[in-house]
Amino acid sequence: MPLPVIFTAAGVSGLLATAVKYIVGYAIARVVAALGIGLVTFKALDVIAELIVSYVETNTQMAGGEFWHVAVAMGVPHAIKVITSAYVAAITIRQLMGIYNRITFGKAD
Repeated sequence: MPLPVIFTAAGVSGLLATAVKYIVGYAIARVVAALGIGLVTFKALDVIAELIVSYVETNTQMAGGEFWHVAVAMGVPHAIKVITSAYVAAITIRQLMGIYNRITFGKAD
């Protein structure tokens, strides 16, 4: 009794090639989306953190000569950057996942 065409090497290779095409295509799309989210988040964090630190620095220079030096010694600029990074990352990821949902007409994980 001959094997059905699906179980032959020619049949399996076609199914395998189609499966790999969809899996690799999906994986590439997810990797590019993740890199895009990372790049946008990093650039936004860098710009916003520098703006906040410069704003705080210029407004605290009037308080006294040593205030900013004490704040730097306590790590206030670093703390501002960490807190800002968390907020901007959360907002950016929520927005980009909303855009991804609208583009793909589905729910993102």
